[in-house]
Amino acid sequence: MDQLTVLRRYLCLLRMVRPPFRYPQKNDLLEALKEEGILHCSGRTLERDIKKLKNEYGVSVAYDARRRGYYLHIEPDEDISDFTQFVRLLERRERMEFLGSSVDSLSTAQYLLLEDNHYFQGNSYLPLIWEALRQKRVVRFLYKAFSKTAKPRERWVEPGLILEDRNRWYLVGREIKTERVKVKTFGLDRILELKLTEDSFTGDPAREYREQKPHIIGITYEPDEPLQTIVLRFTPRQSPYIKSLPLHPTQQILAEDEQGLTVSIEVVINYELEREILSHGERVEVLAPERLRQQITKRLKQCFSYYPELKKT
Repeated sequence: MDQLTVLRRYLCLLRMVRPPFRYPQKNDLLEALKEEGILHCSGRTLERDIKKLKNEYGVSVAYDARRRGYYLHIEPDEDISDFTQFVRLLERRERMEFLGSSVDSLSTAQYLLLEDNHYFQGNSYLPLIWEALRQKRVVRFLYKAFSKTAKPRERWVEPGLILEDRNRWYLVGREIKTERVKVKTFGLDRILELKLTEDSFTGDPAREYREQKPHIIGITYEPDEPLQTIVLRFTPRQSPYIKSLPLHPTQQILAEDEQGLTVSIEVVINYELEREILSHGERVEVLAPERLRQQITKRLKQCFSYYPELKKT
């Protein structure tokens, strides 16, 4: 059986047993597979898949005799967000397997155009950072800010998380051997001479960041920033795009009329939120909170100052 079919079976099974629990029976699972176009799958194959998910990935799909159905078993000390991230990784791998099996020659490659970012630096450190995460060992590296006058400075970091945003990779960890120990985000493209040290650590350095990540757009996390309700109004022309691809999982539609689409999201105000708003140009207006409205106004005034010819119109 090809790897793409196996991944599709895994994903279908996991989507059926994840919260909110429906406790599907074996026949329900087999029917769901058929609906996904996987026709040749027996109950025995399903049992093997459940066993492999446990042995190879540590994902436990259990059977509840009282409810007569299957469900995702999560230990008390486990986080459901880890499972969600695992499913996302499987989905990405499924797409890559599909592309790999589909593009079998130069003639078929012409139908595919992938984003290219070959200028990005730092990806070579990913295997070493991954080892540091698995072994809970401190890493040491030189870090150079984007400022032209900044010189590379040595950092000692307890790694806690690797994340990707806009085709850039970042390390989230607790910086130690400094006056103020705190969790920071480091762009891999600004890291130099990364080394794996013999120092070990305990705990989860990125726990707080991990808990706050669902409340931020992008990567910038400010511990002192409160969660706020952001209200935005988009023009009628922009509305379909915002409805089909929400700005954030918390997006709620408040109104839709001749003025456009008014939505709210529950996030922390940060640089990436402002960048997202500005990317919609004249097709969005910040209605609340007033602080964010003033910040966007200030940025637009700065942009306006770059075009003195506009003052004559």
